[in-house]
Amino acid sequence: MDDFYDLDTPSDIGNAFDLAGIEHVPDIDIPPDAPAIVPKLNETECLQVILNVLPDIAVDHVLSLIRERGVSSLETCQALIDRIFEDGPYPTESQASQRKRKREDDNNFEKGEHVSKTPDYFSEALELLKDRYIDIPVRHLEKTLRHDKTLWTTVLTIEEQLLNYNRKPRPFSKISRARAFRHSEAELRNSRFDQGLLIQELDAVRKRVEMDRAKRRKIEEAKRAEEMNLMQAQVNGEMNECLCCYDEFPSNRMTYCDGDVLHFLCLTCASKAVEAEMSLGRCRPSCFADTACHGTYNRRQLMEFLDEGSFERLERMQQQEDLIAAGLDLDECPFCDFKMQCPPLSIDKEFRCLNPGCRKISCRMCQKESHIPKSCAEAKKEANFTVRHQVEEAMTDALIRKCNQCKNPFVKESGCNKMRCSKCNNLQCYVCSEDIKDYNHFGDTHTTGRCPLHDNVEQRHETEVKKAEAEARARVRAENPDIPEEDLMVEVSESVQRAEADRRGLAQRAHADFPFYMQGQNLVRNPVPPPPLYPGAAVHAALNPAPFNGAMAQLRPEWHLAPLK
Repeated sequence: MDDFYDLDTPSDIGNAFDLAGIEHVPDIDIPPDAPAIVPKLNETECLQVILNVLPDIAVDHVLSLIRERGVSSLETCQALIDRIFEDGPYPTESQASQRKRKREDDNNFEKGEHVSKTPDYFSEALELLKDRYIDIPVRHLEKTLRHDKTLWTTVLTIEEQLLNYNRKPRPFSKISRARAFRHSEAELRNSRFDQGLLIQELDAVRKRVEMDRAKRRKIEEAKRAEEMNLMQAQVNGEMNECLCCYDEFPSNRMTYCDGDVLHFLCLTCASKAVEAEMSLGRCRPSCFADTACHGTYNRRQLMEFLDEGSFERLERMQQQEDLIAAGLDLDECPFCDFKMQCPPLSIDKEFRCLNPGCRKISCRMCQKESHIPKSCAEAKKEANFTVRHQVEEAMTDALIRKCNQCKNPFVKESGCNKMRCSKCNNLQCYVCSEDIKDYNHFGDTHTTGRCPLHDNVEQRHETEVKKAEAEARARVRAENPDIPEEDLMVEVSESVQRAEADRRGLAQRAHADFPFYMQGQNLVRNPVPPPPLYPGAAVHAALNPAPFNGAMAQLRPEWHLAPLK
């Protein structure tokens, strides 16, 4: 009824209902088993509900509990909060941050960063290795440490060699009489403070080794258990046939749908089928054995036959599908496919991704990594300078060569393309950077296709630098299509351009004056000195005679290296 009556108003008394006969109105019975309508919450909303009550709890811990217990409503959220209180102290976000920093420190050691820079690093690391591996020759430990540079990498290399020690060929042979233990670690811990990083590196790699050993033990135990289970199933006749690959498996290596007729599949076939569905954008896997079957797989089954990465991806796809179906106005992480509702831009301009595999904070306005407190325009301008710096770095890398042996950087000023390192005397070709032994590497480029013995070095540098610049510009243009073309231009002053032109001219004259050339694969000398190309060329030739004594094996043309500090 849309009409309302005031029983105290005389004009409405005649239109009033007679309440005296209300007992004759039949009752409407509501079935006791009628389902109550409970609003469902997605993972992000459940997380927010719990964080409103427990703001300091670790987000990763809450997400794992939500997924484990299937929390999807206010009632189940409240039940989970009660359970967290009952279980006692919970992990906080600050504790999680400390663990994350610890993992980052370990990663820095793994990458060779944050390694102690003290002069005694090598000798003290070697002493620690000698105490840790008392039956491995010192020569092998020293050689491995020099090659791997850091204690972290050396320990992992030695552990891998010990793991495969019974295989041949062996990188070393254990000594028959082990060395005496010298307590190097204890002495180092009690030494001066600046050895702290080396001790941290030792503790980190020791923890890593123990974790690797525990993983291997767990894998071996699981493998033995599977072999025992297979034997028992074969003896007891409890093998089942997979309806996909038609091979036989014990029951613990199979899964089945919840359809009217159970269809059994091995875990490998089920995993491949779900991943194939996911590759097509489908995230609601159903029975794969029979197209007429509408059976599905529950969450526990999916966790059983999918690896961790595939399962998380499937759950994310399902959550995104649910959010889209709900018609909510969602923001999406620019670095992954995670979506969630965010407050208005006037309140918060940052998007904090809750995807465990991403966790990036981005700007909701420009879709780049967060640059607050800088504005989008300021951040873009700074990024453009960074992108141009990438182009400049690529041009520098194209100009500079490195010794194949000791990695000493250098640039040739003049002379032939047979280069000898000023530090380790390694010989390599300036054109292709391959190690060489003699002049047989060079030849007439047009007839043999080999590297030239000499050429205009400035012209070669200019060609290689321009090629590197074009490739770098194309690469950064593909990654940053919105960047203006002028921001990628490397500006060169007129004085620098004049200096480069002068160098090109001098290099061309030096190339023309070079007294040797390749005829096919033979090194020959110009029969007649080239005519002077510039004033003073004859004086230059007299003061700088060609170092040639008639024997090709003793030919030692001069060149100049410009080592880079």
